[in-house]
Amino acid sequence: MADVKWSSFTDVGNLQTGDTIVGLRAGTNVQFTAPVFDQQIVVATTSQTMMSEYIYIANGGTLISLALPATSAVGDLISVVGQGAGGWSITQGAGQQIFISPMHTTLGATGSLSSSNQYDSLNLICIVANTIWTTFGSPQSDGLMIA
Repeated sequence: MADVKWSSFTDVGNLQTGDTIVGLRAGTNVQFTAPVFDQQIVVATTSQTMMSEYIYIANGGTLISLALPATSAVGDLISVVGQGAGGWSITQGAGQQIFISPMHTTLGATGSLSSSNQYDSLNLICIVANTIWTTFGSPQSDGLMIA
């Protein structure tokens, strides 16, 4: 796939989740939906239930448990970034699973995905409503722990 280079851009204000961006490439309109996160949440408590379209910054001295949302739509995004030395672990509910090709977590509430280094991070996208998430882009880690 060739790199797309934009020849011009008109500032139309802040992008919002779901906004469509249209560009011109070789006489053809190219458009995509902007993956814009609503806000960032710094989590310093031991647990937090996540919501779609947020960036979670795990900043604790002990492990922070981040639960996948029970309700999610195809295309929903979540980012997790480590800051504190305690690390983070993404937990799942019944029927939920996370895929990091070619690996995946155990299906259901016993599965999890955890950081192995302080500043580990990853981006998740929901690909099956309410249940299946996968990474997009590359996780920033020497090795996430998948259970």
